[in-house]
Amino acid sequence: METPTCAMTRRDREQDELRQAYCDGSLTIAFDKEKTWCKRKELEGALRATPSTARDKRVKIGQELSAIESKSKKAGRGSESEFTAARLAFCEQPGKSAYAICKAIGRFTDQDGDMTYSYDDPEGEEVPSASVSG
Repeated sequence: METPTCAMTRRDREQDELRQAYCDGSLTIAFDKEKTWCKRKELEGALRATPSTARDKRVKIGQELSAIESKSKKAGRGSESEFTAARLAFCEQPGKSAYAICKAIGRFTDQDGDMTYSYDDPEGEEVPSASVSG
């Protein structure tokens, strides 16, 4: 049995692989041409790397993050929806179904032939469903 720490480390590595595939363009989805999730993650990394003494730089990064979130909310999409769509596409790739981030995805085909996905979240949290036209 895998320890919680090992499971979390493995899941973090898998999510890093997902983010890299999506953000570098090797994984494409018809969701957000601006890749808001990628920009947000990049800015969050820059914020963590910026020393607390560089107040002006930190404020500027914070403003950029706020602008991204504001724009996403106005468009009716959050970065979580983008992550979900990217994860669905990532998990459809050969060999990825064994990944922990992919195991919670259930799928079925509706009457129109579109693939519709739902989640069985082991922590009992509500997870949004998504669909991909095929």
